[in-house]
Amino acid sequence: MREMTREALLALTPERYLANGYVGLSGQPRPELLTDDAMAAATQLGEAEVAPQELAYLAEALRQVLPLHEGSPHELIDEALEEALEAVGRMIRQDNNEGLVTWAKACAACVWRAADIDALLLHIDAVLRVYAVIVTLPPAGPPEPPPGSSPGGSSSLDGSPSGVA
Repeated sequence: MREMTREALLALTPERYLANGYVGLSGQPRPELLTDDAMAAATQLGEAEVAPQELAYLAEALRQVLPLHEGSPHELIDEALEEALEAVGRMIRQDNNEGLVTWAKACAACVWRAADIDALLLHIDAVLRVYAVIVTLPPAGPPEPPPGSSPGGSSSLDGSPSGVA
């Protein structure tokens, strides 16, 4: 995996990382969908404050409704994604996170072959794995001082400096 700045990850949108499609010349999913592109997507979903559960629900709902749809791969994923998003909205009893909707629809817009659907599902799983870790990490920056401590030193329980009564 390449080392990228947060700004670079936020700029690496599905429209960019899927510009060459989901599968390589070998017909297999492009490996970066599971690494760099997954990290970029996870970073963007974090920026949009997507709940990891909502992403997990979407992944599973999409798997469940895909077999219920017919048509070209592009039509199939569009219809299945719409149904999956509606199902997730009902599960969480609120509107879908707009960042998740935007990301998912951008990914679906790049599906043209049956192999793309399989690669999209692999990509979503990779994004979910990365995102589940990202959301548990503490925010960057200096650590917060423990409650009750003062920046210049320690204090006693009664608020006076330690060692002074």
